[in-house]
Amino acid sequence: MITDKKTHRRIAHRTKPSIVQSSNGRLVSNVSGKTFSRFQELLCSKPVNTKIGSLSAVRRAQTYTKDTIYNVKNVPKADRLASWRCSEDLKSKESKSTYIKKIRVKDLLLHYPQSSLDAKVSISIEVPQYEISAFLGNDSVLQRFKERSTYCFDDKMIPLHLDLTKVTTKRNGLSHQFTTREVEVEMNPIFKDTIFANDEEKFDDYMNLFLHTSNLICKAAEPEKQ
Repeated sequence: MITDKKTHRRIAHRTKPSIVQSSNGRLVSNVSGKTFSRFQELLCSKPVNTKIGSLSAVRRAQTYTKDTIYNVKNVPKADRLASWRCSEDLKSKESKSTYIKKIRVKDLLLHYPQSSLDAKVSISIEVPQYEISAFLGNDSVLQRFKERSTYCFDDKMIPLHLDLTKVTTKRNGLSHQFTTREVEVEMNPIFKDTIFANDEEKFDDYMNLFLHTSNLICKAAEPEKQ
C-alpha cells in the first residue's frame, strides 16, 4: 500500500485510481500473510477461475537466492544513484555469484481506493558487472534472503509472470532481522523485443494486456466482501 510520508498512514483521500507523487508517498512492499496466501491459492489452481474472468493454467518455479547490497562510494556521481548487488543461488553449488548494477529509470505510484492493494510500476535497467568483486570490497550494507515462487502462464498472449517472494532482510551491524512478503508482476522479455524493434503498436497491445491481466489477478486475490 502507499503511505503518506508525513503521517505514515495509507493515502486514502482519493475517490478514484490515481497517481501519487513520490515526493508525497511511498509504497510499503509488504502484503499481509493472508493476502500472500490468497495469491498462492489463486495461482496454484488450474485453471485460475474468478468471478471477473479466467486465466489459463500456470507453471511454477521455485528459487532461493541471497542478494548482498553494497554502498559504493568510489564511483562517478551518476553511478551513485544506482544500486549495486551480488546475487547468489543458494540451491545450486555450481552457480557463480552475479554482480548487478541496477539503474532506476522511473517509478509510478498507483493508488486504488476501492482495493486493499496499491501498486508501483518500476522501470529499471539491470547491467551485469564483471570482475568487480574487488572493487566492491566489504562495503555491503544488508543481505536479502529470498524464497521466491515464479508463476508463468501457459497462454503466450499473456506477456507477464508473477513473483511471490518471502524476503528476510539482515542489516550489517544489527542483530535484528525482519521478514516481508512481496507480490510483483513482471513483464516478459517480449516487451524488450518490441522496444528494440520500435514496434509501438505491438508494444501498446502488450501493455494493455499486461495492465488488464495484472488488474484481473489483484481483484481475484481480494477477500470476499460480506
